[in-house]
Amino acid sequence: MLRDVYALRSRDTVAAKTPARSQSYLTDSLASMRDAALIINSDGRLVWCNDAAEYLLDITLEEEEGKPFSDVAPGKSLKRYMRKENFQKPLRIKPGPDPEYCLQLEFSRFGANDRLVFIKDVTEQDKLERMRRDFVGNVSHELRTPLTVIKGYIETLQSLMPESDERLVKSLGSMDVQTARMESLISDLLWLSRIESVEGSVKMTSLTWSTYLAMYATS
Repeated sequence: MLRDVYALRSRDTVAAKTPARSQSYLTDSLASMRDAALIINSDGRLVWCNDAAEYLLDITLEEEEGKPFSDVAPGKSLKRYMRKENFQKPLRIKPGPDPEYCLQLEFSRFGANDRLVFIKDVTEQDKLERMRRDFVGNVSHELRTPLTVIKGYIETLQSLMPESDERLVKSLGSMDVQTARMESLISDLLWLSRIESVEGSVKMTSLTWSTYLAMYATS
């Protein structure tokens, strides 16, 4: 697919002096591809899409042509993404009533400030990533409670243990150190789980370091 896109972009560059001819060639080429693709103009309006894009977006070009793309595939994240015009990272959206259905959009500039957009169905990938985040978060919470109890018993035994019993003092000290390491690891897992959850729900929203530090502090 990347090789095809490179070839299309190269031909588009060669034909830059005849943009109408270039776009016609591009749409003819993309129409035969199995990958979902569409073109929006400099005003952000849909001007063309192939059959695969119609299927994924559940639209018809005849009805949606000329409409703002952010209306064709509604969502605040898409409007922000298009307004910022920072297309270095792909964007994930959930355009339909099904909360599980997830599409990934990859934007590229071409021609007279138009946009070429490739669309991919990433519903299963998104679901697996969510399951992994939830699993890490749940396991971390479940481990935290027994570790707190164990740490409490260790501290109680340390307070009651005579210092003359060096063997037990050393063993309890080692247990205390390992428990602290486990607590630190669980805190890190919870922090990462929270960051991934935030990034998963607002994929292209920038988060400041103060936000990350605040989440880490609450963990």
